[in-house]
Amino acid sequence: MITTYRDNEGAKEAYEADARYLKRHGYGKPVITKTIGESSFMIMKKDSEGITYNLLFLKNNIFAAISAKYKKENPDNPGHLTGLAEKIEAKIK
Repeated sequence: MITTYRDNEGAKEAYEADARYLKRHGYGKPVITKTIGESSFMIMKKDSEGITYNLLFLKNNIFAAISAKYKKENPDNPGHLTGLAEKIEAKIK
């Protein structure tokens, strides 16, 4: 999901609200990763089916959220997710 706001403040408020929601409602544990855009946040949750990553990032007046689920039998690789986010971030002016 990529959302454009009129100004940076609106995008920042949406980013912070989503990050709070994910933390408070059991969507996983924070994962240390490099910062994408002005600010970014990644969480990981393991369950019986595999591992789910949620990555949020903020750049200028754009807020983006990316989610990926890896099957249990496949190794988890959050690098795929951060790589995709970096490509998206590079296209944001």
